[in-house]
Amino acid sequence: LVNSQDGLSMQMNRMFKMMGQETPEVKPILELNAKHPVIQKLLIMDNEAELKDYGVMLLDTAYLAEGLLPKEPHLFAKLIFKLL
Repeated sequence: LVNSQDGLSMQMNRMFKMMGQETPEVKPILELNAKHPVIQKLLIMDNEAELKDYGVMLLDTAYLAEGLLPKEPHLFAKLIFKLL
């Protein structure tokens, strides 16, 4: 996950909120490596519902990699069990 050039990082935004300060909404950008084997597998999938599930999982996993919680942790857990 990356931030726009002029925006706060997600961690800084979280720290400001913990201190009770208002911050603008941070909209992170999910950068993907088109040559990564996972992305290559997604490109050939034809089941749109399953593809959407994997897309949500990629984004939520990126949040975890940044030390943040997914937007809806209970749905993330449910999705993991569904896709296993």
